[in-house]
Amino acid sequence: GGGYAAVRPARLVTMGSSMGGYAAARAGIALGADAAVAFSPQVLVSPAARRDMSLPAAPFDSLLEGLELACDAEGLHAASLVEAVREAPAGVRTLLEVHVGEDAPGDVAEAELLLEAVRERAGGSGEEDIRCEMTRHAGRDHNLVTDMRDTGELHELLCRVLAPPSTAASEGDSGEGIPHEFVGFAECSDF
Repeated sequence: GGGYAAVRPARLVTMGSSMGGYAAARAGIALGADAAVAFSPQVLVSPAARRDMSLPAAPFDSLLEGLELACDAEGLHAASLVEAVREAPAGVRTLLEVHVGEDAPGDVAEAELLLEAVRERAGGSGEEDIRCEMTRHAGRDHNLVTDMRDTGELHELLCRVLAPPSTAASEGDSGEGIPHEFVGFAECSDF
């Protein structure tokens, strides 16, 4: 067979922004990735759940309404990231690295829900299998990944997250051991 199991990468990292951040976290948990890096992810995808949390209106709300209709028509359930954490099998050791802009209070509130779900999963044992780290970026909003790209911060983050485990463990965030030919995405008009 093909697929992920046949590939056996040294390190598996998923990454995305906004709804792609939701997908990165869901896929990261499902695949048992080493890390899932999510920028401004939707944690709650049900419009009713978002309303119940009194989240501020967002430009993507109508898209979530459409997603819910499509899921209902197919008999599917679009689980929140809170549900994904709660329902993940034992032994998943994924690090959820969540980045949110402080100028997007809804994103901050959702990220805090995800942090709480991870804490609840640990059950007070202090031994979390799924881990979650949240970084709040001052002066940034829902589109913080674009700002990070433009300032070079995204390149640094990618180098850190994608470094081979031996390099990351032995050399920290110094950037040493990162392939110098990796130039990031500054020149990519699609990113």
